[in-house]
Amino acid sequence: MKYKKNLSFNIQTRDDLEPLFTLDKESFPMHIKYISIHVPHHIVIERNKQRRNVLCVCGFIMTMIIAISITVSVVIQKTNNHHSQLVTDISSERNNNTGQISNITSYRRRYISKGAVNSFQSLNDFIPCQTSCRRYSAFRFESTCEKGRCKCKNQFYDTNTCLPVVNGCAIRRTKRLTKHIPNEKQSTFSCYKERDIDNKDSEIHVVSMYGQTGQEKSFLQLNLANKSRRKDVILVLANFLKTEWILHASDFVKTNKIYIISNKYLEESNINMKQLTSSITVTKLYSRVGYGDDRYNSYTVDLLQTINSNIGQITSFQGAKYLPKWKINL
Repeated sequence: MKYKKNLSFNIQTRDDLEPLFTLDKESFPMHIKYISIHVPHHIVIERNKQRRNVLCVCGFIMTMIIAISITVSVVIQKTNNHHSQLVTDISSERNNNTGQISNITSYRRRYISKGAVNSFQSLNDFIPCQTSCRRYSAFRFESTCEKGRCKCKNQFYDTNTCLPVVNGCAIRRTKRLTKHIPNEKQSTFSCYKERDIDNKDSEIHVVSMYGQTGQEKSFLQLNLANKSRRKDVILVLANFLKTEWILHASDFVKTNKIYIISNKYLEESNINMKQLTSSITVTKLYSRVGYGDDRYNSYTVDLLQTINSNIGQITSFQGAKYLPKWKINL
């Protein structure tokens, strides 16, 4: 027989560790004449098939990586563009506000030199909202949420800021009045009248606060910014909690009337005066009290109406929730 030889042939697995079967020391059967030809052919086909699978998997992985990279880069670019636009808008708004505050401050200084004060504009032009104005949900504000902005419809509150407006005294929020209320970071509230037509011989200056439990004393320093003025000063001190006002005034401040306004703690609220030579009349009035922000148990509108009805038109108002020390430049 042509292929009758003593030889062996191993067919092994792909990892070449274990043979599938072995032909050894015997003649090949008649039906396996061409095993030396067919086996390599099948092995090549199996390897090609495995290689194609590996290439397909690698191609799929690379495609996914490229797609994810493109998506991430697009998102980052959009975010950067939005951030750049936002920074530009904020910078523009900040520059506008800075210019506006600078102009108002310089104008106010010029007006103070003539013996009067000008209103200090608010830094917040509107209050954002989603569906309702939760912070101004009290009935007295009559607030609505319109196009993402709170609108207060009560005639005694500003439409955009929802701060009190009574008889020309439009309350504005300021983070701090450097020359008036020093060393405090909390929000303060103020209004200034440009011209005091009704009170030709006197000015009415109001200082109001809610107060703080356990901190009953509050020091008040009065200075005269323009010493050429000859108007008498009527000082109105308003507080919700029990307060002892300790008043220091320069020799140039002419005052002969002081009013203390409170409701629950009116009888327990007093004033201790120093450096005031002239005789001063202290009068107590009962009224609900507010310090400028009427969201939290504050009634600034009631206070301003009481002052206008019983004392006169307000020249200036300054308020805070609580301050241990005030410095007022009249």
